Amino acid sequence: MCKSLLPVLCALSACGTLFAATPIFQERFNDSGTVEYLNGAEAGPGLTTQPGDKAYAARVETPDPTQPQPGATVDDVSALSGDLSQFTVTLWYKANREIQDPDSLIHIGGFYLLWDRVRGLTMRLGLPLGGEDFSNWLSPSIKGPVLPFNAVDEWIFYAITWNYDTRSCIIYQGTASAPAEIASEKHSFEVTGRVLGSTASIIGNHVDGHGNVIGHRAFSGQIDNIRIYDTVLDLDAIDVIRKADLANSDPKLP
Repeated sequence: MCKSLLPVLCALSACGTLFAATPIFQERFNDSGTVEYLNGAEAGPGLTTQPGDKAYAARVETPDPTQPQPGATVDDVSALSGDLSQFTVTLWYKANREIQDPDSLIHIGGFYLLWDRVRGLTMRLGLPLGGEDFSNWLSPSIKGPVLPFNAVDEWIFYAITWNYDTRSCIIYQGTASAPAEIASEKHSFEVTGRVLGSTASIIGNHVDGHGNVIGHRAFSGQIDNIRIYDTVLDLDAIDVIRKADLANSDPKLP
């Protein structure tokens, strides 16, 4: 496990787009670190076959939301404590069973990502004062693809970008052999505020203050290489991240 909460270094591309050269949050799971695994969650095999490459893993054949479910917490996500007007989240996800209803993947800062059997890859945002926390789904039409049956036991790469100023959200999808491409997007929709920052970070499920997972179904599978950038990355930059992950290295963006 390896987490980097680093200052953001930005550069302007020739077309004037702002890129963050360094993520404000990164969790690769490769070395010992501050991730606390709870209720059966553990470090499992990573995206690549290289020595030392690990991922977050949980196995839940039949989720029971009334019982503790696998989850993990990250101790320090102070870099996400401010409200975000733009961000890009990237991660790899490998399901080991058919999606349930729903499967919680990550809750990092004000960003909550889950799988739903009907809606597919879906997210909601925690809003600042004036909006109820986690009440605002981007839109019923903002969703990613539903995993095809042959995607079980296959690593899928996802990137989600959000821009408050343009009210835009784009979900990208790729695989180990296929480059990332747009899977879903929406523009100019209503939202009441920027994403609410938080010092809480939860992987796999919600966890209460006593370390017990409550009220939500955990996913069953593996997550690897979670990153958050505080700006909107374009498709070229997103695929640089995908390729770097396949080499078990840190991406170097413009």
